[in-house]
Amino acid sequence: MAERLWFLREAVRRILTDAPPPPSTWPSVARRVIVVAAFFVAGVIAGDLSTLVLACFGAVQVGLMEAALPFRQLVRLLVPLVLACTAAVGIAMLIGGTWVTIPALALLAYVFGCTAFQSARAMSIGISTLALAVIFSGLGRPPDLILPALAWVVLGMVTQAVLMMLLWGPERRWFARRAIANKLRADIRLLRDGQVDPEGLVRVHSQGDVVAETLRDAGFTGDLDRRFREACSATIIVTRAIIAWMVFDQPGDAARMDAGIRLGEQARRLDGLLLSRLRARRGAGSSEPRDAAPPGAGAEQLEIALTAVRMSVDALTEEVPPAGIPLVGASRPERAPQSKAAPSAWHALRPGAPMSRNGLRMAIGVGLAQALSLLITQTHSFWLPLTVVFLLRPGWGVTVSRSISRIAGNLTAVIVLSVILIWSAGSVAVMLVALVILSAITYRWFFGNYAIASFALAGTILVLDYANAPDPDLFLSRFLATVAGSVIAILMMFVIPAWSSTIAPRQVRQLVDALMRWRADMSRASERPADHSDEGLEDDLLAARRCLLDLRPTVTGVLLEPGNRGYPVPLALLFAAASREIAARMAITYGVLRHGRTDPGTAAEWQRMEAVARVADVSADVDRAVTAYWTASGAEQRTSR
Repeated sequence: MAERLWFLREAVRRILTDAPPPPSTWPSVARRVIVVAAFFVAGVIAGDLSTLVLACFGAVQVGLMEAALPFRQLVRLLVPLVLACTAAVGIAMLIGGTWVTIPALALLAYVFGCTAFQSARAMSIGISTLALAVIFSGLGRPPDLILPALAWVVLGMVTQAVLMMLLWGPERRWFARRAIANKLRADIRLLRDGQVDPEGLVRVHSQGDVVAETLRDAGFTGDLDRRFREACSATIIVTRAIIAWMVFDQPGDAARMDAGIRLGEQARRLDGLLLSRLRARRGAGSSEPRDAAPPGAGAEQLEIALTAVRMSVDALTEEVPPAGIPLVGASRPERAPQSKAAPSAWHALRPGAPMSRNGLRMAIGVGLAQALSLLITQTHSFWLPLTVVFLLRPGWGVTVSRSISRIAGNLTAVIVLSVILIWSAGSVAVMLVALVILSAITYRWFFGNYAIASFALAGTILVLDYANAPDPDLFLSRFLATVAGSVIAILMMFVIPAWSSTIAPRQVRQLVDALMRWRADMSRASERPADHSDEGLEDDLLAARRCLLDLRPTVTGVLLEPGNRGYPVPLALLFAAASREIAARMAITYGVLRHGRTDPGTAAEWQRMEAVARVADVSADVDRAVTAYWTASGAEQRTSR
């Protein structure tokens, strides 16, 4: 038990505190916040806040969606989104407060659970439609006020969608540049940590995948596409150079700080704010020339990589000619993993379809939560089923971790807002300030740390709900509903389980196979350096790190599962050892074999041999960890290593 707690505490700490850089840009956040605040102010001026706040609900929900897409694809996303949400809100208000809402919401939840995880588009439309249906089935309206209320909700959604389309061009570029800046910040964090550890390795490559996916979805064309892809390639090259430099040269704090500062300057230039770009540009000019990094196998390649990053950022921010940086890794569309075609909607809804169990889990959970809300007969009783909607996910680990984050975020929001709003006696000005701050945090962090997003989104909805119908008991009831909703979500995972431990053995075998292929190819490349294929080693790298990224959430899920299913300690030890081997082999691939054509007997050759020996030691640790995992789980070892 003590061994499991060793890993479990770290997993919980990472869930609550390890916030990735937020992907949203401040200009985009400002646009969405202004729309929400404008409707709130209009309601205050018109003296009908309880009606116009409905437009805020629509604007808040559509504002949660952010995507860097070609214009036609953006329109094909926003139009069905608004139409689906309009139908859901209208029907929800018609049947609101009645027992008919139970089967209606359960049916909608089943459709969402079966289809939402097929694509980002299906997720955006599905979660928005289901969330608004749950909210307005709890709010309800007299029959003669349904059409006016629906009109305000639609106006809020349409306003947010139209402004998104009008500002599509610059926001798409800002979003892509922000993704690249966040990738550089992941590299900076790797430098600051001072070691290539498993979490740092996963973090930096996850952010690299985000950049590659963002650029593929954005659909840039022509010269602009070339500039962005070269910037993506430059970030891949600098990551490789940093890993090789840190593993082989083991630089000191001053050298790592210098490299991190240089990357930070380029990240600020990319961030979309003019003042930040100007300050970063002035800082880059005033700090040159810099002292060269201490000589070593990776120092020269690191300097080349840092220069490539600066040149690619110049091409994006100052529109100088592209630097001609070679396109490598995931930045090349032809090397991107090919996704399988999603099944049709009707096929996905059939019993036995891949996500039908998740749909059934969603339907029962939302229906049960809605039934409890009606039995309690609480005013605006949408919070309980809404909690289930946001918490239930296909995997046990994700559901539990989101429950922890949501309870922490909602508790903080309830405490803070209850103190502020009760102390201010429901001041409209205080509510407006709170709404602006909380919605800004929501939009900035919604696709980042879930605990922060839960706090801000819960606070935003609390302010709007309080403005719609002030009630001193609102805050306590919302927190109790969060706890009850979390219990229902976790209960559904027990009733219709989706244990991470069931997929762990398959993912372990995939990782082992990928590492074995990489070992074999590297052995051949080491024996005949002049004949080895850089492209083949790159394929090995992509396959191994993809297996590692797939295994990471599974390890967390197994650690959070009750009992000892999945053998969490051996699995966590295997993951840590495999992460170290991938880091070391990556350094060998791009720090020695690729750039280290050395003569026998030279110092560089001895360093290369020492590095190869170090990788062999790490590989031996992985072999022992794999053997221990198969022995503990009772599974037959796939192959002799």
